[in-house]
Amino acid sequence: MSHYQNDIQSHARPGAGKPPMAIKVRPHAQRRDDAWAAVSAQEPGGDAAAHEPASHDLSQRVARVGIIGATPTGMALARELLDADIPVTVYEPARETLDAATASVRSACEASRVAGELTPAQRDRRVALLAGTINLHHLKDCDVIVDAMGAGTDVAGGLVRRLNELAKPGAILMACAATCDIDQVASLARYPENVLGFHVSDAGAAQVWEFVPAKPTSASTVATAAALVQALRRPPQESATHTNA
Repeated sequence: MSHYQNDIQSHARPGAGKPPMAIKVRPHAQRRDDAWAAVSAQEPGGDAAAHEPASHDLSQRVARVGIIGATPTGMALARELLDADIPVTVYEPARETLDAATASVRSACEASRVAGELTPAQRDRRVALLAGTINLHHLKDCDVIVDAMGAGTDVAGGLVRRLNELAKPGAILMACAATCDIDQVASLARYPENVLGFHVSDAGAAQVWEFVPAKPTSASTVATAAALVQALRRPPQESATHTNA
């Protein structure tokens, strides 16, 4: 078996200045389940539609993404989501850090308007789609929650237990695979099938998203995460519905 169970190449058109994207799904050492066959890429060749992952029909609709931590990684992801017309709520317990991060996004949007990259209406919409909060409870309406703090497993354990109390039942938790044990995080989650690890890196000119499933992670969770990430490279009008309802 290949080191990766699936290599899903995104053929979404990159936005201005954005690199192409590849998505990799790492197989779980203890998992051998036929449902994962649905999370795969089509063979190269053919028309553009043929390049869409077969997982597309398993994905769930994502109306809002929550980001835990106003870190450089978290805010870079927030900017990409806003560019794709996806509403974002950033949770950051330190008020000064949160205010500085959200102000930076507003300044960047204004700079893009001045440079002619955005119209005033596009700038205003991006700003309106961004919410910042010091209250974790405000992530209760998010369909996907991304832990951008890079907390270790001990810290993440407390975070997962809090999310168990407030997150909606179908919400997906994406945790940094480099800083925590995804299987352990899943064992603490109320809905372990909704937990997914991730890692983002650059490979040459491409940005690579690697998904690291826990043993109970569902194929639908991976499919939803893949569809969301692919939406970051589509024009806003194409990503308005993001993923299937």
